[in-house]
Amino acid sequence: MKKIIGIFVMTALSFILFTGCQKINNSEVTDTAETVPVTSDEITLSTVDTVISEGEPYVSSSPEHTVAQTSESVWTTETENNISETVNQIIQTAESLIGIPFAMNGSSPEEGFDNPGFIYYVLRENGFINCPRLIADQASMGTQTDYGSLKKGDLVFFSTDNSGKADFGGIYVGDEQMIYCPYPQQAVQVVGISSDYWVNAFYTGVRLS
Repeated sequence: MKKIIGIFVMTALSFILFTGCQKINNSEVTDTAETVPVTSDEITLSTVDTVISEGEPYVSSSPEHTVAQTSESVWTTETENNISETVNQIIQTAESLIGIPFAMNGSSPEEGFDNPGFIYYVLRENGFINCPRLIADQASMGTQTDYGSLKKGDLVFFSTDNSGKADFGGIYVGDEQMIYCPYPQQAVQVVGISSDYWVNAFYTGVRLS
């Protein structure tokens, strides 16, 4: 009889222990199942935060805006290069004509140059086919500029007869110098324009580009 009771007690204890283990396991599974899932938005934000913390500060920009800035930058650079090339060509043409003698109404190396004829020839040789022939009209081309703002390739005009109108001109080559064809028995030459005579007679500069 004691053996039967012992067996019964052992069986009961085993059942109680088994039942307790099951409850513990079920509780762990439930806790795991109730874990809040991470959304795709949270993953993205976490990823961005990680990238920012590891690299440079994050700056948001629109791809379209970035492309527009790049295009404008390229366009500006190309424009500046084109202007610089044109200026260089104008100066090179003017320099190549140094020594050609003055000729009244002349506008070519073969016949010689008068003062506006020299400017007329140099500009037309470099694409300014609408350059006028008369000095007063040439002084009205392009953008007017003052003496202190002159740049290489600018036209420079003077009023030497006290008329208040341009009657003389040349091509500015920098360092306060111009190339021009002055008057009879002279030739195309370089002259400094920093003396009082030229400064006082200065009428206007003309920027072509």
